[in-house]
Amino acid sequence: MDITEPGPFAADLAARMHEDSAGIARRWIESAGEQADTSGGRSFPADELLDFATSLVNAVADHIAQPAANAGDAPFIAAARQYSELRFSQDFDASELLTEYTLLGDVLYAFASDTVANTDNGTAAA
Repeated sequence: MDITEPGPFAADLAARMHEDSAGIARRWIESAGEQADTSGGRSFPADELLDFATSLVNAVADHIAQPAANAGDAPFIAAARQYSELRFSQDFDASELLTEYTLLGDVLYAFASDTVANTDNGTAAA
């Protein structure tokens, strides 16, 4: 199997991620907010992060749909870089950012698992 070509399920998964990108991003940001260290007067700027998070989720969906078109310096890497720069400008450190990206992976995994559970013969059920 050529990993630069999307599998039969990739287009359906990517389309569903695009459809629910704001919801996926919201679940990620809510989860990250629950984990965030807000001691010392820091706050967790969930509203400010939502647009960046949604853009990142959409970029990941684009990569799933067309990995060959997004090879090299993929757009999702640029979106992740923008998100990371924002978080560093808010005085969050690398370990906190790593935790946030781990939580994103968990949210995306759960979304993909739910999508797979609702498939019929390799095509997402309507």
